[in-house]
Amino acid sequence: MAAADDVLANIFADSDDDAIDFEGWTLEEIRYGDFPTEPCQSDDENDLTEREKSLRRDVHVNIEDDPAGFTELPFEGNPGLTSPENIPFGPDVRPLDFFKLFFSDADYENIAEETNRYAASRISVLEDRGLLATYSRFRKWENGNKADIKVFLALCTAMGLVEKRDLETYWSTDQVLQTPGFREIMSRDRFEMILEMLHLNNNNNYIPPGRPHHDPLFKLCPILDSVLPRFRSVYTPHQHITIDEAMIAGKGNYVFVCTSQSNLTSLA
Repeated sequence: MAAADDVLANIFADSDDDAIDFEGWTLEEIRYGDFPTEPCQSDDENDLTEREKSLRRDVHVNIEDDPAGFTELPFEGNPGLTSPENIPFGPDVRPLDFFKLFFSDADYENIAEETNRYAASRISVLEDRGLLATYSRFRKWENGNKADIKVFLALCTAMGLVEKRDLETYWSTDQVLQTPGFREIMSRDRFEMILEMLHLNNNNNYIPPGRPHHDPLFKLCPILDSVLPRFRSVYTPHQHITIDEAMIAGKGNYVFVCTSQSNLTSLA
């Protein structure tokens, strides 16, 4: 198995668009958050569609009509990298080095620990119920470590760059279809077993819906609690920011699911 960090580094250094024109920000722009901005869209009503004019009328508020109802708060933030001296810079810096600012080895170790815990529990239940087939690949399960999780996530990232018709094709030995890098760093059976056993939290601590302290995001909490504070500790945004939404289609029965009839995402 190749070194896990090398696998991650190669994946993060790749791109799914060879024709992209963006060449990256300069070190000064990254250090101090001084990014060039594009000109704003025209305010001329003649340049707007009827829908845009309607939306503008809907949200327009004249502060002069009720000046007492509005308070302009001063922007007191210090945008940019919070600690530039702790950020990796230089000719040898890799995209992976920046990813490590948000995702630490402790996170990989947590995923490995919980995945091993769930695998042991599930295999034990299958054995007790007589449902574990004689030649089941789960009988070959071996506990993983942070290196296994790094390689697993690197392959998942690579699948977004190299699209195939199905999962098995990534490990094909066909001369036309093969992608040798996948089977060289992890076998298909190993990848699929980790995929099936992957867990981020201990199921024994789960509180069902309807009971006090139930958390619908329980299964993600360890990673969320670890990663989210790092975003605040690494970078402070500017005063003017744009927030957009992203929706991912899913078939799960979640209480926090949001739908938008005007922006549905296909499950196909």
